[in-house]
Amino acid sequence: MVDRRPDAALLNRAAGALVGSAVGSARGAGSAGEWIDLTATTLGHLGDPVGLAAATPGEAGVVMWLQAIRHTVLTGELDARIGLRGLQGNGRERWSTLLAQAEREPASSFDDGGVVHAIQAAWSAIMHTPVLPYDGERHLADTLEICAPLGATISAIAGALLGACHGVAAIPAEWAAQLPDADDLVRRARELAEASWAVDPDDELFNLPE
Repeated sequence: MVDRRPDAALLNRAAGALVGSAVGSARGAGSAGEWIDLTATTLGHLGDPVGLAAATPGEAGVVMWLQAIRHTVLTGELDARIGLRGLQGNGRERWSTLLAQAEREPASSFDDGGVVHAIQAAWSAIMHTPVLPYDGERHLADTLEICAPLGATISAIAGALLGACHGVAAIPAEWAAQLPDADDLVRRARELAEASWAVDPDDELFNLPE
């Protein structure tokens, strides 16, 4: 019988997403509990992109970002644009334009406090953080240093996606140690990923809906 359990790398990325969101929130000197919860919801729907979209409230950009986190946990690929495939019609076109704007402008230019600009700021910071030669830990840390002055929400949004890409080991140990519940977050993330993966292990179900 084929072992269809998620491998250690996937579980590491799942933990990275949840801890990364919490660390980002803490680095932003505030509370972004909603985004930590949304990241957990994503981990609970790794095998169910349609269910994830249905469980995601509000702005289409939130759907896009969570679908991108989901894809990154499953594959290790860092690309917010993959989440566009989870949007329909005008939402997809609108967010393609908004991401392009974020790729052109610095994160500090998106500062009105709304969720649209928060997502744009997070993506801008990720895209505009130079790390040569490339190093995942530096990319995560340097990006969150850019996001922190912009607020907890932006830092949490960026931390979730970068943590999903680089895994929990890429999060600076001293930052994780400042979280009172870091071990619980790792445990919760792994449990959610294992249960979600088991919903239906067929590979074709891990593609984002058109």
